[in-house]
Amino acid sequence: MSPRAVGYALAGLLAGALLVNALPHLVHGGLGQPFPTPFEVAWSPAANIGWGLVNLLLGVTLAVVVWNGLRTLPFLAGAGVGSLAAATVLLVVMG
Repeated sequence: MSPRAVGYALAGLLAGALLVNALPHLVHGGLGQPFPTPFEVAWSPAANIGWGLVNLLLGVTLAVVVWNGLRTLPFLAGAGVGSLAAATVLLVVMG
C-alpha cells in the first residue's frame, strides 16, 4: 500500500469518526438535553451543540482537504471503518 493510500485511509478513518460523533451531540443539544461524555460528565445543551459543530466542521474540512482521495478505495474504507468504530464506541460507552 502506498504512503498516499495510507494517508487517505487515515484521513477517512478520522473524518468518519468525527462525523459520527457530531450527530448525538447535535441532536441532544438541539433537543435541549444534556449528553454524557465517556468520562461520565453530562454536558449542557449549549456545550453539546458547540462540540457537535466542532466535530462536524473538522470532519467536513478533513474530507474536503483530501477531496481527490474521496474517490479512492482507501479513503472510503477508512471512512467506513472510522464511522463503524465511532458508532460502536458510542453504543458501548453510552449504552
